[in-house]
Amino acid sequence: MKLLKNKKFWAMSLSAIAISTSIVAFAASCSNTNIKSKLSKQLAQTKDQKNHFAVYEIENYTKLTDEEKKSLENLEFGVSILDKDGKNPINIKVKGVQKEGKIYVKLPRKPEVNEKLLVVPTKNILKTEALVLNNDNLNYQTVTFEQVS
Repeated sequence: MKLLKNKKFWAMSLSAIAISTSIVAFAASCSNTNIKSKLSKQLAQTKDQKNHFAVYEIENYTKLTDEEKKSLENLEFGVSILDKDGKNPINIKVKGVQKEGKIYVKLPRKPEVNEKLLVVPTKNILKTEALVLNNDNLNYQTVTFEQVS
């Protein structure tokens, strides 16, 4: 019973779970796919500045087969924003929006400087990526969607 009340025990247990989950997600994202992707260092937002997105760039989009392009539709992502202290994470699961060889992943809120962003695709056709946010990342590009979910 003493062990369950020990804060250090819980901190170490949760850290071990978080690290092992990240390792498994990274290993799962390394597949035999021909799709070459990277998380853009620049984020995007809608014109009204109410929706913010991480942007996956599909580097070889024009060379993909129709089947590979179709596999990029309706991708789901786990998105986490961690504050600079690593406390109070915000985690959501969202569908990506594909447009012009890029996949836009909606963020739970507007990120701030020195926060960390982790984007984990639920299918293993794209890489798991992380980004530490700074002033350069937060110069948003504006994107227009017919419909934003």
